[in-house]
Amino acid sequence: MAGLRQKANTGKKAIYNDPNTALKVPTYVFLNTATSEYISGSEDKEETANEYYYCPSKTSATRFALKEVGDSTVNLVPVTNNYTTGYGIHRVEYNTWSNDIELTESQYYDKKDGTKGYASNLELSSNKVIGGTSVATGVLHDVDLYAANDNDLFIISETGAPTYKPLEQGDNIIISMLNNTDNVLYEDGEFANIDNRKIGMNPALYIDTAYVNRPGNYRYEYLLGVNILYTDTIDACNNPNHDHLRTTFSEGRYLVNMRDSMEANEDVHVNKFAYDNEPKLAFMPGYHQNDTLYLTNEAGEVISKSFLGNSAPHFAKFAFKMIDEETNEFIVEVGNEAAEQYVLNNRGDWTVIKSEPTRGYLRWHNDNLVVTNNIDNAAHFTMEETDLIATSNEEISAEEGTISVTAVDGAVIIKGAAGKNVVIATILGKVVANETINSDNETIAVPAGIAVVSVDGESFKVVVK
Repeated sequence: MAGLRQKANTGKKAIYNDPNTALKVPTYVFLNTATSEYISGSEDKEETANEYYYCPSKTSATRFALKEVGDSTVNLVPVTNNYTTGYGIHRVEYNTWSNDIELTESQYYDKKDGTKGYASNLELSSNKVIGGTSVATGVLHDVDLYAANDNDLFIISETGAPTYKPLEQGDNIIISMLNNTDNVLYEDGEFANIDNRKIGMNPALYIDTAYVNRPGNYRYEYLLGVNILYTDTIDACNNPNHDHLRTTFSEGRYLVNMRDSMEANEDVHVNKFAYDNEPKLAFMPGYHQNDTLYLTNEAGEVISKSFLGNSAPHFAKFAFKMIDEETNEFIVEVGNEAAEQYVLNNRGDWTVIKSEPTRGYLRWHNDNLVVTNNIDNAAHFTMEETDLIATSNEEISAEEGTISVTAVDGAVIIKGAAGKNVVIATILGKVVANETINSDNETIAVPAGIAVVSVDGESFKVVVK
């Protein structure tokens, strides 16, 4: 927590605030991971202080500093957000964190123009949290920071296992049913399904990190794909004064919840996108660049795009909620729209409303893989690493007739295209080569990343290291 200034002694009688000296106090928010609810409260009155105990908010929390008392215990000191309105009214707010607010570094710290940033408005409260009992239930509330209490000491300890399973970019995994690991999730024609392993089946899934290494995140979310081409690169530029932006880019077919397609086809007699009023899943072509997912049609045209870079439920972001760490048992979460609700408006008319996207769970129901809103119906899975390749990032070849294009380190090799015009572009459309080649075995240097190689109108996509 920045902005708590430390007084500096100049050796003279005067003591002043040195703007270059700051006492930084780390602060924390606490989340009940079973319910996704944060500790958020501010009152010293018992009837309202129960908010601390109930963790009522899913979007905001009270920050706490941990004041050490003894060797292993701490006081919980709330952090306030102090600011002055245009009318000169000084306000103090305890709920000083929100997952709806995304701040850049320049907004977080003091501004160059001398104005305060977000962190500089935070101050330690003069209170601390104590535990107690009421007639109905337990209670947490505030008392004076230096009051003598026997029930103001808390122990902070780490949990023994993650709530959600962490994985790495590029992992190849197989997801199987816990009670019968021969039954695996795989691409079954138009839709994803579960079936018994058999010769020729490739149930490998590629892990593409979507929302993992983010501040305060505990729910690690991934895209699950097949035939994925992945690159992580810095844009090349000869001008040292230009920023060299990092781009992560993957392309292939991604597992998605087909809820939208199910709802768009509700008027048909047989809805192929649903089973028993629950949506199926399918692998859809597209590409993932930084924090955006683009889905494409058969012609490669973008038909939809959506943001992945927050904790909101999403139809293509999957998380593995652990049930038993020792047996590697989990259920699979994915974004799912809530059902429509009909409510009466002020005129007495029925209005259709739809709540925010919720989290659904994979369910295997009568030999159909679907998404259910009921966690009690969720299938229990386990997972294994695999040597089967859901994608290859080292050397990828594509052939059309007698022409072949192969990616190697820092270049592509084109065979069988003597006398033909070759255009090579990055996946973002920047042309890096445009020439007529004279050899049946031509090597052309290109930057690392996904390259689109066009030979007389025939296009190939390869990954260059």
